[in-house]
Amino acid sequence: MNKVRLMIGMMVFLCIGLTANVYAQSFPEEIPLPELSGEYAVGVAYYHLIDANRPETLTDDEDDQRELMISVFYPAQVDENAVNAPYVTPEEAQNIESAYSGLGVPAALLNAFQTHAYMNVSVADGLFPVVLFSHGAGVIPQFYRAMLEELASHGYIVVSIAHTYNATVVTFPDGRVVMGNSAGNIEGNSLEEQTASANRLLEIWVADASFVLDELTRLNTDDVLLSGHLDLEHVGMFGHSFGGATAAEMTVSDERFDAGINMDGTLFGRVANEGTTRPFMFMLSELNRASQEWENALVNSQAGYVVLLENSDHNTYITDQLVIAQYIPDLVPTGIGTVDPVSALNVIHTYIVAFFDYNLKDKTTDIFTVPAPFEGVDVTLFGVSE
Repeated sequence: MNKVRLMIGMMVFLCIGLTANVYAQSFPEEIPLPELSGEYAVGVAYYHLIDANRPETLTDDEDDQRELMISVFYPAQVDENAVNAPYVTPEEAQNIESAYSGLGVPAALLNAFQTHAYMNVSVADGLFPVVLFSHGAGVIPQFYRAMLEELASHGYIVVSIAHTYNATVVTFPDGRVVMGNSAGNIEGNSLEEQTASANRLLEIWVADASFVLDELTRLNTDDVLLSGHLDLEHVGMFGHSFGGATAAEMTVSDERFDAGINMDGTLFGRVANEGTTRPFMFMLSELNRASQEWENALVNSQAGYVVLLENSDHNTYITDQLVIAQYIPDLVPTGIGTVDPVSALNVIHTYIVAFFDYNLKDKTTDIFTVPAPFEGVDVTLFGVSE
């Protein structure tokens, strides 16, 4: 199987094909994200970061510096005046519709999503582990919102990175709209060229994640919202597809990362050759059942897990696609397989929370057993007692 296909194949959020004319659909006025199962309400805030020490290598302007947008989801204190944050702003919805022109992501659909996070409310009392998130190649991080809010509700500060020039579209606070470009994507006519291109891109994403963690260290000291709430002694990372590959690489390239999760992403970089010694979980689709790559990467892990969701596909882990499939069954998105969307969301969320609870909070869990406690889930353990 072509390994790079796992990174770049079928990365469209919605591709309706011949089944329906998406722009002729009437959408529900509200499409609520799944109810949060954690004990905390969730807040969200957005930050524009500029790495003054790193030139932007994905544009032709030698004066460009690397710029990122991050979304921070956190346990929140909510009062009666709190206002739910929109899924995206109306401007972002139009930008995303334009970016996916012809592929079926109309602004009306995005505007129908109802979130549970509140804008810029105070952080709940306490110190919370930090988990970074990295999206799939050619996607945008907004499409994983259900998963990000769910993890934050369990007492985590979850920081979602938009990797500029690979994310399909990034909107900056000054109104600039930055589209993905060829330099920010995996290219090449042969597998060798594509792998070399992926390794070059991985270096940029790894630098993005390390820089974001540097900035979080600063914000923990001087930010009016986050100061004093980030537990930077307990840091994890997770991601989907190429973002999952980035999460795996962080566990060998930056010692500050204690644990990670790769959702169906092919490995590149050092970790592809060396494996990881950190606690790590692969969450796989049916597409990757036969691969041995995951097992090789976990041979020396302190605690390794492989969780396979039967009848899933690569894009099952773009969680908000599962919400679409639940509420608008006529618009089943490409690449999510034949899984039941409600059940799949529950499995994905449950394993992510349990993994980080066990490895960042030292909480006991009985979920990592063989056979798995969920129908349609296969679990393999490395260095972990059942």
